[in-house]
Amino acid sequence: MNTTYNGHHFAHLALNKRQAASVIAAGLASPLILLVSISINTKLASMDYRSIYDSMPNPASTRLSGENVINVVMVDSGETSVEVADSNEPNLSINVGTSAEIANAPVSSAETPTSLAQAPAPAPPTNSTVPAATNVTPTVQKVASASRINRLVGKSFFKQNPNPAQQQYNEWLNSRPNDAAQIKKIVDQPIGMWIGAWTNSSYVSQKMNEASSKGQTPIWILYNIPNISCNGGGATSANQYRSWIDGISAAIGGKSSVVVIEPDALPLINCLSPAKQTERYDLIRYAVDKFANNANTSTYIDAGHSSWVSVNVMAERLRKVNVHKAQGFSLNVSNFGYTSPNVNYGNQLGAVLDNAHFIVDTSRNGNGPGTNGEWCNPRGRALGPRPWVDGNNNLQDAQLWLKFPGESDGTCNGGPAAGQWWPEYALELAQNASY
Repeated sequence: MNTTYNGHHFAHLALNKRQAASVIAAGLASPLILLVSISINTKLASMDYRSIYDSMPNPASTRLSGENVINVVMVDSGETSVEVADSNEPNLSINVGTSAEIANAPVSSAETPTSLAQAPAPAPPTNSTVPAATNVTPTVQKVASASRINRLVGKSFFKQNPNPAQQQYNEWLNSRPNDAAQIKKIVDQPIGMWIGAWTNSSYVSQKMNEASSKGQTPIWILYNIPNISCNGGGATSANQYRSWIDGISAAIGGKSSVVVIEPDALPLINCLSPAKQTERYDLIRYAVDKFANNANTSTYIDAGHSSWVSVNVMAERLRKVNVHKAQGFSLNVSNFGYTSPNVNYGNQLGAVLDNAHFIVDTSRNGNGPGTNGEWCNPRGRALGPRPWVDGNNNLQDAQLWLKFPGESDGTCNGGPAAGQWWPEYALELAQNASY
């Protein structure tokens, strides 16, 4: 089954997975801008693009550029649909069918760059490592990338309950109903869970099972790198850290999750001796490689925020830890910077990392940063934009709440110890929110 698609009109195919199909986008010579949406009612084995394989159990969409063949490999019979829009690329083929059908499908005479018989074997790899594209000219030290689609589209994020905000809401509901209503702004949102030296793998397993039973995806923030604060903290040795990472990765397993690796670790790396810097790069790279083996884990390496490290310097640091094996990087974690500058920074950083994706923490940035960049419990701050996933084929995957609003940054500005619930600060953040 061959269907020709020309210009900016939609082409929609409904076909059986036992059929091999090609959609040929022909006739225009400008660079490729293509949106492909795939919806299925039985299991999808893999989708490959420029030799990229990605297990996609849910409907997904991606913006693509470069090579001319996309293979969508189906497991068995059943109906699927492929929708193509905004193609400005001549000679683009989308092949849908079983692996054998794709391998043996006839080649349209309109296809000149790549034949179906040259498509790589469809079996997905055990991790998200992807070979570099062969026919794409790199720019500005780009690295080979993982499958650059927004893997968070369609996810429902885990809401941990009980949590301090829920408990505070219950406590104030009768005695301080107006304040309880403010705190509910926090209660209603999914928020990341921080794990470190105080957390073992059994806790992670418990939460993964709880989230999975609800069809939800937990967000984990890993905070245990040795010398976490430059002068100590975190795991006591490199071997202990590797063992801890092994346990967390095993506990997550194949279930859906988001993992943010080590807030501040790369931005602060210059505070360490050369030997300790090497160790830190090695350990973050170890964590990235380990989680790349978790098929349904989206991993983001922390990259600080827009006012901290320059794009070029941070890009080099991320390359050293195999950012191409991760979904991308995280920004503004536990910080107060406005969203827009961080998105701009993320777009610049992602562009020089072969379109690495990113997430932004908006939990407490409604009023922007504190006076003179104060980071420890600055007053007058506000809850930021509610969590949402960007489904518009941008480099930004989502804006999430990675810091729990109301947990103290430390014993400063009247706050309790770091990580302790501070109800009055939580209330201030909620009252100052724009909603």
